[in-house]
Amino acid sequence: MKRKVIKFSVIVLMVLLGSVPMHGGEQKNPFAGESLPNEWTWKRPNPEAWRLRDGGLEIKIEPGNMWGRKNDAKNVLLIPIADDLRESGTDVRVTYANSPTRRWEQVDLVWYYRDSHMVKIGLELEHGKNSVVMGREEDDRTRTIKIVPIETDEVTVRLKVTGGQVQGYYRLAPEDKWTKVGACTEPRPTGSNDKPHVSIQCYQGDPQNPHWARITGLKVDSVIKAKAERDYSFDGKISRTVLENYLSRAITFAELLNGERIEKQLGGNTEDNIRMLTNVGAKFAGRAIYMWGGESRLDGLLERARPIVKEIHTADPDIVLQAAAFEIVSRQVETLKVPKWVFDEFDLDFENRNFDYEAMLYPDGHRVDHWRIGSSVPDMSRLETRMWFFYLAARYIDIGVEAIHFGQVEIMDDRDPDHHAWRDMMTRVRQYAAKKARRHFLLTDAHVPSGGIVHDDRLLFDFHSFPLRIDEVVTEPQKGVLKVGYLDSIFTRSKGGISPSGWRCDSLPYIVELDNFGSSGKPGQNIGLHYIWGYDEICWFAHQPADYRNSWLRYAWEWIRRHDSNGYLQMPGSRTLANPVGKKIWYWANTPSRAIPTGFGQEEIIKAIWAKDK
Repeated sequence: MKRKVIKFSVIVLMVLLGSVPMHGGEQKNPFAGESLPNEWTWKRPNPEAWRLRDGGLEIKIEPGNMWGRKNDAKNVLLIPIADDLRESGTDVRVTYANSPTRRWEQVDLVWYYRDSHMVKIGLELEHGKNSVVMGREEDDRTRTIKIVPIETDEVTVRLKVTGGQVQGYYRLAPEDKWTKVGACTEPRPTGSNDKPHVSIQCYQGDPQNPHWARITGLKVDSVIKAKAERDYSFDGKISRTVLENYLSRAITFAELLNGERIEKQLGGNTEDNIRMLTNVGAKFAGRAIYMWGGESRLDGLLERARPIVKEIHTADPDIVLQAAAFEIVSRQVETLKVPKWVFDEFDLDFENRNFDYEAMLYPDGHRVDHWRIGSSVPDMSRLETRMWFFYLAARYIDIGVEAIHFGQVEIMDDRDPDHHAWRDMMTRVRQYAAKKARRHFLLTDAHVPSGGIVHDDRLLFDFHSFPLRIDEVVTEPQKGVLKVGYLDSIFTRSKGGISPSGWRCDSLPYIVELDNFGSSGKPGQNIGLHYIWGYDEICWFAHQPADYRNSWLRYAWEWIRRHDSNGYLQMPGSRTLANPVGKKIWYWANTPSRAIPTGFGQEEIIKAIWAKDK
């Protein structure tokens, strides 16, 4: 069945690994500003038929042609390639979607020397079917290399250019293997010093029914580097490889999107946080926005977060920002209206009312006022609770969040051993994300002391998470180590099954973190339980000397990878300190600077550990 594109044609370009112009290395979104990079040029420009909007480039597909002698297509975009990439070989990938309505209407990725010398691979309507078409042109003499019909409006294509050869590939989903379309020699003009460009070309449009192509995420690098490139692409579902790429670059960054609190209360700096994330290469920012009760502030929190989300995704469109919907609800939830769309989701008649705190609690008083008076553990088997969690998740998704941590799910599920209510709520959230999320998918996790929730062989979450559970070395004060089987640690215990994206695993990938859970009142003492030398995990870590903090992160990373290949250390980036270090009430991994003088300085060791992990 074809997946149709609604309203306008969309081309999502991921020309992997590089910068603008095309050098290797990190790259900001070239479409995020008010103009394109100065090095880029248009052939036969029509300024009325292209625009920059919401971090993307949109081009109107107009009549005209580039195939053969006519060469009159407008808005042919030419992007220069650095000399080092031409010498080492260039790897270019593009994901695009289009619903053409006229034969030969096409969107192409092109290896371009001049209008009469180029190789293209693109999505084109041919013989009434969407097709991947690869072709070569030299001196305006054209040769179609191959036409591959496909039953979809979306496809990823790739050109690898090395040693004078151009190879074309395609795949229909990020988890698919590449299928080779064909190969040919480069059509270099004889006796010319013309240099090749990457080109974006859209032509043979229907003047009566024109489409606008939307283009995002442009990158490139050498063939050599591309072989080792980490894939962060997903849409509608996520492959295990891409998921683990994200988990291997995960960092806890609590309150990242709460700029007002960062600046006024926590001694932090939003701009420096974004700089730090991009410097270390983080791709998953955990707990970036959340509430622990205090639901009345939700609207303001989201309003302030939205521009920070945009700024982060401008710096790196691949970064996943995680929210948290914790195991708490307070009376303040009653300050929020239940919107009509929530009633509609649950097939209920609309009522002009606010959320009902009492209707979310365990009816027998179980876990009521568990956190403090007026703050309780919600019961997911109650309809009002599911309405609230669906509403909260949807609000997070609407600002650009692509992951949600659901806290201690098992204490919200005491009356529902088959997890029917959780499965119902999560299904609704996933369906909302499929329509509204940035990449039509939501990554979900929770702390799972049981090892995970599985029903009929299907996993509830996309990955698992848990505290590290650090054991004290009694003979060496303040030293901590990791052990398989210590307390309820998750090492080697993450349950397997069929993931929400459809792939099967014996053990679901997971992350472990330096958790915060409050002061024991006996800091520095060996009191056992889940405390480490009387501290919660992040406070113990923050109270260690800088050299030990750095060496311990390397030890923990290597220990986890050695003892359970399904596990990853979520690096500490930003977290509350129940036991302050001097006057420092918040842990920042940032390198100390004028922007964040209270930084603890783990930025460079995190970067080094990840750089070593290929």
